[in-house]
Amino acid sequence: MAFGLGRLHHVWSRQRRERIVMRAIDAGFSHLDVAPAYGDGLCESEVGRILGARRHTVTIATKFGIPCSSWGAKNELVYYARKIAGRLFSSTYGIEYTSRDFSASTAVASLEASLRRLRSDYVDYFFVHEPLGLDDLTAAGGLIDALEDQKRRGKILHYGLAAPTPLLIEAQRAGLEIGDATQFELSSRSTELLAAPRPNHSWFSYGIVRHLGGGDSNRRLEPLESLRWFFSNFPAVVPIMATNREGELSRLERAIMALH
Repeated sequence: MAFGLGRLHHVWSRQRRERIVMRAIDAGFSHLDVAPAYGDGLCESEVGRILGARRHTVTIATKFGIPCSSWGAKNELVYYARKIAGRLFSSTYGIEYTSRDFSASTAVASLEASLRRLRSDYVDYFFVHEPLGLDDLTAAGGLIDALEDQKRRGKILHYGLAAPTPLLIEAQRAGLEIGDATQFELSSRSTELLAAPRPNHSWFSYGIVRHLGGGDSNRRLEPLESLRWFFSNFPAVVPIMATNREGELSRLERAIMALH
């Protein structure tokens, strides 16, 4: 089971963040999903701090390609101040999410920064973070060679694409499949994506609650029934569940225990 930590930076208390991460691991989540763009490095740095010597008890996926600052990892107070000021006063707040940079040099620099924040000498999965279109991939000259080089060096164990299902299907048809892992947003077309066999390939899926809730990510669904539905339809895929509410985490923990 995988636990998504994209909203960890929404939790202002370091103690609460620590409780969430450790309870998720104790509940049976053995794979943690983060990215530099989640809190401008804050989520990665907090995972590194919280795990400490337990880092090797879990697998970690991080990503690259969405431009972001590193204020979340450098100084939490400055990060939150900038975030609040941006929302209140900046007409360009969030504009970084409208562009991507998947160049080889950016991939290597982002990986090195992620390793420092995670306090680790490797990441298990390194994903291209949600390209906006196929042009983002075709323009990334030298990327595969750079990722393969980092894999040979042992700094990444697996790499691939993280994107919505329709774009992944486009990439599949265009012969732009990358690496040995894929993280897809669950949709009505996801079975189409999985139809072509890819031996020794790892699959992860996010957006499960949003999909089952008809597009409403805040809709309250029963975790046990959601997970049973998911595993019956996608038995070879690892679901990524996410919450920053401790009550919801307790419900997920009970669901995982019931599945076993």
